[in-house]
Amino acid sequence: MLKSKNINGPIILVSKDISFTFPFSYAYLAGYLIQQGEKNVRILFRPENQSQYKNFIKEIIALKPVLVGFGSLYPDLYDIRELIKILNEEKCDFPVVIGGQMVTPTPEFAMEITNADYGIIGEGEITLHKLVTALREHKFPSSIKGLIIRNGMDVVITGPGEYIEDMSKLPPIPYNFFH
Repeated sequence: MLKSKNINGPIILVSKDISFTFPFSYAYLAGYLIQQGEKNVRILFRPENQSQYKNFIKEIIALKPVLVGFGSLYPDLYDIRELIKILNEEKCDFPVVIGGQMVTPTPEFAMEITNADYGIIGEGEITLHKLVTALREHKFPSSIKGLIIRNGMDVVITGPGEYIEDMSKLPPIPYNFFH
């Protein structure tokens, strides 16, 4: 489990650029983080071509994020594993978080394949915000529900996370992130 050395850095969420649908999951995560007072949230779209991954990772590291989050479906596990491998080779000094439909049904498997530091199980808005807050305050996030945490070769699941019960309370989507 890696703690962030960049407690004042931005929150970077990395999405696959999907041309046939709008990435609502990232939009709701970003909107919730902004609603909770986070001023520096960025959504980046990963390159399709793996030959561009190393330059993409160098761009992320230069931003000095508090964390980088990846989320997607099962077919993307291996691409995300490759991106995390490059982050580790480049000696990133922030944790990597995975989430979405590739984590929730089988969190241990997703962590094993990707080698991420944290995984978010279930709806991620509240859990991600609590994780960011813990990292910024140099607290160990083991009491945050909805996480799977890598601790060396072991992983710990903290139990079911919170979720937004009234969907009408979701914050506005920050469409300006998606040009």
